[in-house]
Amino acid sequence: MQGKIRGFMHLDNGQESIPGLVDYAIKNGDKKYSYYREHTHAIASGVDPGAVMAELFMKEGGTCKGA
Repeated sequence: MQGKIRGFMHLDNGQESIPGLVDYAIKNGDKKYSYYREHTHAIASGVDPGAVMAELFMKEGGTCKGA
Protein backbone atom coordinates (compact mmCIF):
# COMPACT_ATOMS: atom_id res chain seq x y z
CA MET A 1 0.00 0.00 0.00
CA GLN A 2 2.90 2.38 0.55
CA GLY A 3 2.79 5.17 -1.99
CA LYS A 4 -0.66 4.22 -3.31
CA ILE A 5 -2.80 6.31 -0.94
CA ARG A 6 -2.07 10.01 -0.43
CA GLY A 7 -2.15 11.32 3.12
CA PHE A 8 -3.02 9.13 6.08
CA MET A 9 -5.01 5.92 6.15
CA HIS A 10 -6.10 4.86 9.62
CA LEU A 11 -7.06 1.22 9.71
CA ASP A 12 -9.19 1.33 12.87
CA ASN A 13 -7.43 -1.75 14.18
CA GLY A 14 -9.18 -2.72 17.40
CA GLN A 15 -11.94 -0.15 16.90
CA GLU A 16 -14.03 -1.89 14.25
CA SER A 17 -17.04 -2.37 16.53
CA ILE A 18 -17.50 1.31 17.38
CA PRO A 19 -19.04 2.42 14.04
CA GLY A 20 -21.32 -0.62 14.06
CA LEU A 21 -22.52 0.09 17.59
CA VAL A 22 -23.10 3.77 16.78
CA ASP A 23 -25.09 2.79 13.69
CA TYR A 24 -27.14 0.36 15.79
CA ALA A 25 -27.83 2.96 18.50
CA ILE A 26 -28.97 5.88 16.36
CA LYS A 27 -32.54 6.25 15.14
CA ASN A 28 -33.86 6.95 11.67
CA GLY A 29 -33.50 10.69 11.07
CA ASP A 30 -30.59 11.12 13.51
CA LYS A 31 -27.45 12.70 12.13
CA LYS A 32 -24.05 11.15 12.62
CA TYR A 33 -20.84 13.15 12.20
CA SER A 34 -17.46 11.54 11.91
CA TYR A 35 -14.28 13.54 11.56
CA TYR A 36 -11.63 10.91 12.18
CA ARG A 37 -11.31 7.45 10.70
CA GLU A 38 -14.61 8.08 8.97
CA HIS A 39 -14.37 5.38 6.31
CA THR A 40 -15.40 2.67 8.77
CA HIS A 41 -18.41 4.75 9.82
CA ALA A 42 -19.42 5.04 6.16
CA ILE A 43 -19.20 1.27 5.66
CA ALA A 44 -21.16 0.60 8.87
CA SER A 45 -23.85 2.99 7.58
CA GLY A 46 -24.30 1.02 4.38
CA VAL A 47 -21.99 2.84 1.95
CA ASP A 48 -20.55 0.48 -0.65
CA PRO A 49 -17.08 -0.64 0.53
CA GLY A 50 -15.82 -0.53 -3.06
CA ALA A 51 -16.75 3.15 -3.28
CA VAL A 52 -14.95 3.82 0.01
CA MET A 53 -11.80 2.09 -1.24
CA ALA A 54 -12.04 3.98 -4.54
CA GLU A 55 -12.17 7.22 -2.55
CA LEU A 56 -9.07 6.26 -0.54
CA PHE A 57 -7.27 5.66 -3.86
CA MET A 58 -8.63 8.97 -5.26
CA LYS A 59 -10.58 7.25 -8.05
CA GLU A 60 -13.51 8.72 -9.94
CA GLY A 61 -15.82 5.98 -8.60
CA GLY A 62 -15.18 7.07 -5.01
CA THR A 63 -17.80 8.48 -2.68
CA CYS A 64 -16.56 12.04 -3.32
CA LYS A 65 -15.33 11.32 -6.85
CA GLY A 66 -11.75 11.02 -5.61
CA ALA A 67 -11.53 14.61 -4.44
